[in-house]
Amino acid sequence: MDHPATQEWKRELLRGQGIEVPESVTFAPVDFESQTLGHGLREAGFVANAPAFFSWLGVTMYLGREAVMGTFRFIASCGAGSGLAFDYAVPRESLGWMDRLAFDALSAQVKMSGEPFRSFFSPVELAHELQSMGFTRVEDLTPEETNARYFPDRADGLRVSGKVGRLMSAAT
Repeated sequence: MDHPATQEWKRELLRGQGIEVPESVTFAPVDFESQTLGHGLREAGFVANAPAFFSWLGVTMYLGREAVMGTFRFIASCGAGSGLAFDYAVPRESLGWMDRLAFDALSAQVKMSGEPFRSFFSPVELAHELQSMGFTRVEDLTPEETNARYFPDRADGLRVSGKVGRLMSAAT
């Protein structure tokens, strides 16, 4: 699931590198601001009562709050055992002054590229909202926890920096 233009760009990159897309892959273009995830997936033949996992990285901060929450509600309504992993941006006012500087710089950069940040979430409030939708397991990771779990001892030094974004997972 991707915005139609983003999805086509990714498909072109794959073609340009000679990477064949397996026949088992189904593309489901969705403009989250004007369509629902449920509509886009139904058009692609998705069976909503079967369990599914959704990876929604690098998306929530660029959409309006209702588009994000509507997507979460749809995922919560999928078959038992469904889940998702996503990242999100915290409100600027929740950051210390150094992280506010980083936030402002990143915000200006993405705005100049035509995709400004639009949604921000308090970790506690977001976890509560997901639980009220029917997610029974919600886990929220700070950047430090993400680094400890996913990037320990990296030879290339890759790490999550700053405090602007967090990683969350939820399951029904």
